[in-house]
Amino acid sequence: MGTSGASDNSEEKVVNIEVRDSVIGEFEVSQIKKMTLSDSVINISIPGSDELKSISEVITEYRREIRKLHRGEKSNGARGMDYIIAELSTLIKEQRSAGLVTVTASLLSLQALTHARRGRIDLMNERIEEALELDPHCEQAHLVAGEYSHNLYLRMDDELKRVNALQNAIIHHKDVWGHGSSKGARNNAGYHLCLELLADGKVEQARALKEELLQSISNSDGITRVEAIEIPSQSPE
Repeated sequence: MGTSGASDNSEEKVVNIEVRDSVIGEFEVSQIKKMTLSDSVINISIPGSDELKSISEVITEYRREIRKLHRGEKSNGARGMDYIIAELSTLIKEQRSAGLVTVTASLLSLQALTHARRGRIDLMNERIEEALELDPHCEQAHLVAGEYSHNLYLRMDDELKRVNALQNAIIHHKDVWGHGSSKGARNNAGYHLCLELLADGKVEQARALKEELLQSISNSDGITRVEAIEIPSQSPE
């Protein structure tokens, strides 16, 4: 075990949750997080392995594994994700004991993502809340919560719930856009935020954000996606 097992009994909801890793190219977590000095120099090992890795490497590997399991690229997806949740519980306990706040928040966010993939939304919310209590600007926590709220807005029929989901998505993606420490995280949040501002009637804000995104993104596919965002010529604001 590095320097630095979970079992949840809550009722599972069978829902189609898609918290995408990115809409603008490959979104690697190693590019997301700006760690504190004490966090960034720590090497840890995943349970069951003696190999020491940086926290960025550990987070990136977990996200890739979660993505593969969710997409059905590996067998026993549900069991595999529950195993990841248990492993993360061990790592979270170790990092919390070591006083590594941003690392703990990032790992909690990974656990939130995995619970979302399993349809356990209450547990996802609990982990996000816990992560943001530790690190109010945790990029991963805001991205997971923001994209879940964005997708919820797209699915809901109830108007009040749609409005609430949209506002939550805007809050989370604005935080990453305003406080993000990496271009990948900001671009990912900014793309979603541009669409959300349009849905909220904030046309001029969306127009300005689109221009900033086009200046920020270097990936050709990402540029194409942003260029495809249609901004009305006349703003109702």
